[in-house]
Amino acid sequence: MLKESRINAQVAGEGYRVICKDEVLSTNELVKDAIRKGEREGLVVTALAQGSGYGRTGHTWKSPLGGLYFSILLRPGVPLEQLPTLSQVCSYAIREALGDLDVSLSERVRIKWPNDVMCDGKKLCGVSLENINGAVCAGIGVNVFQPLNYQDRLVGGKYTPAYISELCNWGVMPGIDARGMSTAQSLIMEQVLVNILMRFGAVYQQWRAGGFQAIREDYLARMDLLGQEVTVENLAGDFFAAGKVVNVNEMGQLVLKDAASNYYAVSAGEVHLR
Repeated sequence: MLKESRINAQVAGEGYRVICKDEVLSTNELVKDAIRKGEREGLVVTALAQGSGYGRTGHTWKSPLGGLYFSILLRPGVPLEQLPTLSQVCSYAIREALGDLDVSLSERVRIKWPNDVMCDGKKLCGVSLENINGAVCAGIGVNVFQPLNYQDRLVGGKYTPAYISELCNWGVMPGIDARGMSTAQSLIMEQVLVNILMRFGAVYQQWRAGGFQAIREDYLARMDLLGQEVTVENLAGDFFAAGKVVNVNEMGQLVLKDAASNYYAVSAGEVHLR
């Protein structure tokens, strides 16, 4: 189990209150319950495994031992039109935090619009955001160590998983075994969480004060689709648009330019290289 006191000692100055669980059905559900009870901003619930985890648009997120799963309670208090760009804030902060872990990750880890964090075409992290009574539950799942069971590595969907432990230059790191995580692995998991929370806290305050425009140029510099020819499917899986990615605008929309020089601003959907 992750050690709450050790984590809180490092992040309390940012206003976080971290609760660590071994296994829950969903950290999102626990944070959403806390929102409904009026809990203030900064609550973080973590788990080492989830029975009913889910990601963006409700897609099932497998949550076996080896990943870091946590949800953050936010009360942004920003104009409604600014709120959708919180998705980009999350992915940008996570990308920066993972880059801080190891120099080998600082260039390889990229953002796939709107909020997936990728490495060499494989998925390291997913984000889901839910608006509940004006507050936001930000759910985050990070692949840190390979799960023990092979079937748990077959996540389905369009991407194969990448694991932080296999990308960093940490020397020989044992995998998860039947005894669970070692002390060294728990400490690494805690450090991943602390890095993300610290980075997110700083970027979140930039965004609250200046909107997405405050980080947009940095986000673009770390995005892996800029200049690429892509197709976009809507959330139902139907074709929506195609063209070259030329920008992400101040509203967080992906901007495409097609062969006839028409421009399209995409607010949501799945993007695929052509």
